[in-house]
Amino acid sequence: IKKGSTDVIGNYNIIYKNGTLTINQVKIATTGSCVSGLVYNGSPQTLASGGSYVSYSNNSQTNANTSGYSVTVTTDGNHQFSDGTESKTLSCNIAKKELTPSVTASNKTYDSGTSATCSVTLSGAVASQSPTATATGAFADADVGTGKTVTCSSITLGSSWTTNYKLSTTSKTT
Repeated sequence: IKKGSTDVIGNYNIIYKNGTLTINQVKIATTGSCVSGLVYNGSPQTLASGGSYVSYSNNSQTNANTSGYSVTVTTDGNHQFSDGTESKTLSCNIAKKELTPSVTASNKTYDSGTSATCSVTLSGAVASQSPTATATGAFADADVGTGKTVTCSSITLGSSWTTNYKLSTTSKTT
């Protein structure tokens, strides 16, 4: 029986008392669960699944959200969760995709300093996207020479990319 209807569907515990017919909702144990292991991929992803006799709202998202999307799970009206409620809220996450930086350093004319110009390229991004990053560079010493070691540190993603991506490291040597 659905709320407001007299159509009998099944799976009910029917109790007859004092000439009154009482049909209780069937209690279900499962509320569904968040899909584990979701990582940003640039496309909408289903956040929660499972459970019979339930539906989900706000269950498809694209961007990473490590603090969780609120997904509402609601029973079909003929059932209720084991605690007697017909609605639950899950907090489901999409993790940021990790990018691996590679660095190159530019040659420079001797200036008695160790500052270096670093260029950063990133691998691991979604195919249609080209995240950017910057870094601060320093030569190992200020002496003239070739094949010098340069450390590119403080590697930082461009601000428009920080929602969906994270870096595997923030310092590289070349």
